[in-house]
Amino acid sequence: MVPKVRRVNIKNLVLRNKIYYFRISFLKSDGKIGSIKKSLGTSDLSLAIQRLALAKKEYDMRINGVELDITNPISTDLYLKQLAQTDEDRANIIEDEYKNLSDIEVIDRYFKCEEIMILSKTDSYAAVTERYAARKAAELERNKLYILIHHIRAKKNPDIKKRFADCETLFIPRQITWDQMVNSNVGSTINNHYVPQYFTQVPKNTIREILTESLVRNSKAVQQRFPQTLTNLLRPVNLSLDDDYSKMNDKKVVAKIVEELKSRTDLNNDSKNKTMDVLRKVIKQAHKKEPDFYMGEGLLYYTERLPETSSGEKNVYGVFDDTQLAQIFDPKHDFFKTHPDEFLACLIALFSGSRTNLAVTLQFGDFIQKDGIQCIWFRENHDKKNKKNKASERKLPIAQQLLDWGIVDMIKARQKKIGAQATDFIFDRAASSKGDPAKKFMAPWERFIQNELGIVSHDGIKYSFHSFRDTISKHTKILKIDDSIVDDIIGWEGSTIRQKNYLKYSTEEIKEAVDKIEYSEEILHLEKWKKIIPDLYINPEHISNKRGKYKPHIKID
Repeated sequence: MVPKVRRVNIKNLVLRNKIYYFRISFLKSDGKIGSIKKSLGTSDLSLAIQRLALAKKEYDMRINGVELDITNPISTDLYLKQLAQTDEDRANIIEDEYKNLSDIEVIDRYFKCEEIMILSKTDSYAAVTERYAARKAAELERNKLYILIHHIRAKKNPDIKKRFADCETLFIPRQITWDQMVNSNVGSTINNHYVPQYFTQVPKNTIREILTESLVRNSKAVQQRFPQTLTNLLRPVNLSLDDDYSKMNDKKVVAKIVEELKSRTDLNNDSKNKTMDVLRKVIKQAHKKEPDFYMGEGLLYYTERLPETSSGEKNVYGVFDDTQLAQIFDPKHDFFKTHPDEFLACLIALFSGSRTNLAVTLQFGDFIQKDGIQCIWFRENHDKKNKKNKASERKLPIAQQLLDWGIVDMIKARQKKIGAQATDFIFDRAASSKGDPAKKFMAPWERFIQNELGIVSHDGIKYSFHSFRDTISKHTKILKIDDSIVDDIIGWEGSTIRQKNYLKYSTEEIKEAVDKIEYSEEILHLEKWKKIIPDLYINPEHISNKRGKYKPHIKID
């Protein structure tokens, strides 16, 4: 059980996101109240109080221990704003500008730049671009000053050495002494990151741990899906979920991840934004957990959302060719052996062009006879059924190949066994699903064709259950079936007034056209599936390994 975090009234101690912080307010140069906040790195109150005492002592030392202008928050704030307005080229100051500075002034100004670089990494200043400009300018100036310090090393002045040592205590844990510095190579730089005395150890968190914490309030479906999404994002930078998050806490790494994502041609901008949201979620959680060590806005800057995908780009679906259909319906995999409902839904869509919702929400009463011909009645007679337009509602004759396979007999046998009414759904999941069944019903099948068959979207073309609709459209064109009859088969309104209002075909005429739609045994393997699917559909208790955690389904013969 997670212990409850207590909110208490203690001066300079605040609670944010279940983490205690040291916070102190001060008067800024513009007359407004500002504040400095540092994470105490714990949600335990007693430990937070101990660290609070150390934080206060350290802050007092920074304000009073060394008489430098950089320790005055007001002057530092002013200098930051002035420096942010300085052009980067001007910040790279030549040595002549420092000729009139004393040795101690050179050291003081050097550490002033250090302080600016540290403060500009915090969220105390609103504009990210302003903080970046300030940090960059301070870094350039600091590097030049660092070289100047070497020019005074030969003087061996004890006052100068003491001054450097006093300033050095403000930037723990820089592991370098005056002697080491003056004896190092001229022009080299020192990388600093201010770490409070009360928390000197860099935290150890794997990327998986950060992701898991960020998903606590999400659904189980999201908790299962996001790890794979993040794994795919990390692959181009040679990282895994079990790597330490510090490896991901790098601007170059995040920039490369985003660059690789943006370059993908199989995703539209909406999909890329959804994928990028996973990355943003992890970055925000890491910064929330360890704000003193893990960057927030500095990394989020690279994850800017892309423009929304236009409606035309969203609905470009691919056509399954014969090779892909043969892969999907090949009995060598056992996906359909554990999902017989999905098998029937795919067959119905392949021979009718039905949209996902109407295909998966069929009721037993939708299998009717019209003019003595067996038909499927696609209609909107239930809250869970959604037709796109008037043409979507149709009584479509069933193709002879499906009748010969026994689809109607199978469905009637299932209805008789369970004593179902005409209004009951032929697929149990349609009744149990909340909301629109189309959103979840075929999701396992779509993961199957993508992850295991390699039928993935590319170049802006999407492969999904809707692709069956485009597949039958192409098939009827190859068979040279009249376009106006195809409209009645697939459920299109027609492109002309004549097609919409005047061309009416009898059930017999449509049946004649539908019967031309056939697929070879090499593609659908219907004879082999006839020995498997009817038993599993009529007797679902015979299904082994029914729904559960998604696992690979391919079985190599």
